[in-house]
Amino acid sequence: TMVARWGITFMCAVVGVVGMATTAHAAPTGKTAAPRKPPMGFSSWNHFGMSVSAPLLLDVADAFIATGLLDAGYVYINTDDGWLNKNRTGGNQTGQVHPSPHFTNGTLKEVSDSLHAKGLKFGI
Repeated sequence: TMVARWGITFMCAVVGVVGMATTAHAAPTGKTAAPRKPPMGFSSWNHFGMSVSAPLLLDVADAFIATGLLDAGYVYINTDDGWLNKNRTGGNQTGQVHPSPHFTNGTLKEVSDSLHAKGLKFGI
């Protein structure tokens, strides 16, 4: 929805303003080196909680690119707890973790491939 998209854009913009501060570090020769950036990105938990889905993560990625956050060094899109199905049996009795219904049929791989193609990194 338009409201959700603007919410993502606003949130990404706030993250960008807050996180762009870096400090210069002295180079071994005593000259000032270029500022190093800390690992910067987005964690789905803070905004979506358990409601995260593959389309929402791709919308966040698009907002990162559209607002210039990728160019500013924000390269990580991380999903948290909502990606997995709480029912570990999932039709088998092995106890393996399975994706939630919002990440079925290979969509975790598809999300990862899409984010990588956009120049971003994907984390779980």
